[in-house]
Amino acid sequence: MEQPLKTRPEQVVFTDEYIGYGSGILSTTSGFASAVPLGGGAIAAGSSRTSSKAVQTRIYYNSIGTVALYSKRGRWVVQTRSTGGNVMNSSLVDTQKKAERFVDAMVSLKRG
Repeated sequence: MEQPLKTRPEQVVFTDEYIGYGSGILSTTSGFASAVPLGGGAIAAGSSRTSSKAVQTRIYYNSIGTVALYSKRGRWVVQTRSTGGNVMNSSLVDTQKKAERFVDAMVSLKRG
């Protein structure tokens, strides 16, 4: 199942409790620097801090409510909703047969 590059997850993980998929790692950096002139040169000091976090979405099997299939712009969309009705995930699929197989797989993972 090929998704367009901009919507394709970088990794997918299956556990006993959930499906996790992610788009890589998000890093943020903050810091400061200061310099003082000294003769013909300068003395400088600085500090920085970087924080990294994996960007991952989890779909817990016991939270899967409904799985719907519809067509949009020549592709198929498999949409998973929670038991409360919120959209948990929308995946683009290139053929109806693959989309139907994906729906069947998500429904078979559903618990409750």
